[in-house]
Amino acid sequence: MDKEKAKKAAELAEKELQEEEEQKQIDLIKKAIKQTLEAIKTKEKERTKLNKEIKTLKQDIDNIRAGRLDLIAERQEKDEEAKKTSIIEVIKEVHHHHYDRWYEPYKIIYKEPYYWTTYCGSTT
Repeated sequence: MDKEKAKKAAELAEKELQEEEEQKQIDLIKKAIKQTLEAIKTKEKERTKLNKEIKTLKQDIDNIRAGRLDLIAERQEKDEEAKKTSIIEVIKEVHHHHYDRWYEPYKIIYKEPYYWTTYCGSTT
């Protein structure tokens, strides 16, 4: 093997090694960007869910202020997520006593938040 061929082989080997290193860096950056985009997508889904829950809770407050328990009961019947999100559960009573109460003919059930039960040591 003469000097020129050895020199060329060494240059080619160095060039290939450099290209491999660059490709590793490119692959690493691609992987990082892909994971970042997936994290953004996940967080956007969470944000959408939280926005829907906030909207439901605000509607509950507005409907209670307006005395419209029928709207809360209707929403909770139609949407299971709204039922899970709401702090109170409103059920329309079919057979009710004829008392003079503002929420007649609805039954209101207060759902204790989970974090209160674990924080206070309640067993319910």
